[in-house]
Amino acid sequence: MKKITFLLLTIVSISAFGQDKLTSAIEEYYDGTNWLIQGKTEYTYDTQGNVVTETYYDSNNDVTDTTTYTYNSLNRLIEVESIYGDDSYKSEFIYNSDNLPETIIQYDKENGNWVKDDKIEVVYNGTKIDYYVEYEEWNGEEWYLEDDNSYKAKYIYTNSNFTKIIYYEYHNNIWVEDDKDEYTYDASNKLIKEKWFSKNDDGTYLLGGGIEYSYDSNNNIIEEGFVEYTDEGTINYSDTTTYQYDLNVKMKDIIHPFKDKYGVKIDFETSDFYVNKILLETDGSNRTTYYYNGDTASVEEFNAFAFKIYPNPTSSILNIDDSSFSIKSVEVYNLLGKKIITTTLNEVNIENITNGIYMLRVQDINGNFATKRFVKN
Repeated sequence: MKKITFLLLTIVSISAFGQDKLTSAIEEYYDGTNWLIQGKTEYTYDTQGNVVTETYYDSNNDVTDTTTYTYNSLNRLIEVESIYGDDSYKSEFIYNSDNLPETIIQYDKENGNWVKDDKIEVVYNGTKIDYYVEYEEWNGEEWYLEDDNSYKAKYIYTNSNFTKIIYYEYHNNIWVEDDKDEYTYDASNKLIKEKWFSKNDDGTYLLGGGIEYSYDSNNNIIEEGFVEYTDEGTINYSDTTTYQYDLNVKMKDIIHPFKDKYGVKIDFETSDFYVNKILLETDGSNRTTYYYNGDTASVEEFNAFAFKIYPNPTSSILNIDDSSFSIKSVEVYNLLGKKIITTTLNEVNIENITNGIYMLRVQDINGNFATKRFVKN
């Protein structure tokens, strides 16, 4: 499964006065006895109800990530800037005459200057996405397609729903069909299943994983099951996330960061299926609690030891400064809460995981836990 790399959260024009407002989310993990805080995200909004900042605090209550959003007069997202420690990234969005995003340019900050890193061009059939192309190379004057490093995604529809995305890799100056994702809907057009396929050398497809969705009578997602398949096609349910709601309040009546920011469906986010007020999501030993109107966990609840990691971002080895404590265990989780690496060393080899944001959880010999986010690039 390939996922495009720009942010997909958007919001519509609403008045921000007199409404409930989602102001923070607390991430916790269960250590076998207690739920312990591993991070917190705080949100702020403009007078139109658009989220303008997301600030992430680690388990030491230190700010590690900050994301800011800028909108045009139609409340369409035009710029996102993210800071992770000493590293900064930016995305710019350009819209067509139908107010749909047609160009997204991503930048890295190097020596105080913004440097172009990636571009995505989106082509439409009417108001539906026909395909997009991701360029990975900028030579200082123009973007160009690079072998094995540029990608295209073609959308296939049944009525108004896209039911398949076929991915292509640029190789020897032509587009070569690669992986694909398939989507299944029920009679009410609710997404109930995703399947992710990788293409074999002989041209056949191997089903590797997917997601199955369950809903309540209000059409809220209540269960999200991540599925893995063996080479023989046997299903292995690896992770299941459950969701709880306040059924007396609808999300459309709340100011929150999950609403559409640029007017087209490019991929699915779980928050697309929040109809009522989201309160809690739980994934095994991890959970996220959502707080409204300024309520939040107190600073005193952030109870962990301090440590540093470097370099961050990194493409291969992530170092843990354990000069002030002794490591018992180290775990790396993806943003779905799935544990993908376990070690007892102060050097973590992340060379073989895909690029993105991850959570590092460290336990010392006294049983204390602390977490940090890091970026694999």
